[in-house]
Amino acid sequence: MTTTGQPGNSTNCAHVRSQYTVPTSGDVVEAKIWLPSLSSAQSFDGDSYPAGTLLDWASMWTDGANSTNGSENWPADTEVDAVESQYGTSFVSIHYGSLNSSGGSTGDWTTEPKGWEGSGAIYATPNAGVADVQGGWNVVDIEFTSTVANIYFNGALYITVPSSVLSHKPAYLNFGISGPNAGDPNNVYWPSGPASEDVQYVKVFS
Repeated sequence: MTTTGQPGNSTNCAHVRSQYTVPTSGDVVEAKIWLPSLSSAQSFDGDSYPAGTLLDWASMWTDGANSTNGSENWPADTEVDAVESQYGTSFVSIHYGSLNSSGGSTGDWTTEPKGWEGSGAIYATPNAGVADVQGGWNVVDIEFTSTVANIYFNGALYITVPSSVLSHKPAYLNFGISGPNAGDPNNVYWPSGPASEDVQYVKVFS
């Protein structure tokens, strides 16, 4: 999947979704993905980023459905963003609850910096000493137990998502890439450019 790296809209993004849902209770969803990064140090509107900085906006996520292979009901059926590269790094976020007045979710559980989301957001801290995804190849596992979801990056447990923010509805698996968020006026400061996200394999197992 390839993008021009321009601020995101429907003309310069790529998205692939599984044809069928995957179970999200007692199963593991694993994928090996290539995430684009800067090949050398660059500056974006005066802000400098070193080589290896992740480029906006590559992702891997599950989007819940009403039933097996059914229609999606966002965000009530839960979106689990295991990988979402923004601002030169990647964050884990869970969207749940109902639609708010601005079209977002009333429930947000995230590893983003405090203050980035609405007043009701829950901010979580990854496990100490476990590296986030990096530019290049990464193996990402979402282990859905009957209660929590464990997210592993390259074989190490990065973070555990609590049961309170999960619906455990069947979910479609998605991969996508775009330029930075055009709705944020600061997007010119983010590392972005023509780039590709690759998926080598996907496994679903118990």
